[in-house]
Amino acid sequence: MASQEQNTKKLSDVEHASFAGQMALILKSGISAVEGISIMKEDAVSESDAKVLETIMNSMLEQGYFAPALNPYMATGETIALTRRAFVGKVMSLLFN
Repeated sequence: MASQEQNTKKLSDVEHASFAGQMALILKSGISAVEGISIMKEDAVSESDAKVLETIMNSMLEQGYFAPALNPYMATGETIALTRRAFVGKVMSLLFN
């Protein structure tokens, strides 16, 4: 699994923001995170995007948690904490605004 994480492409800030916005809309509409990711996977424009979403969805189904499923796609070191904080902040602001 460690080798899989090393080969995983980290998402850009734009991709993080897009994903956060989509997840906020999904959660705000009452759709579960797993079902929402499944919908996003079906609508993915590229095979690589669909594969990322499938990996996240499978991790969530196995572990039952959202944040660890995103870890392979986030930057390393201090950036992880900042990215998580920004991601959670973006989702929360979209949910409650």
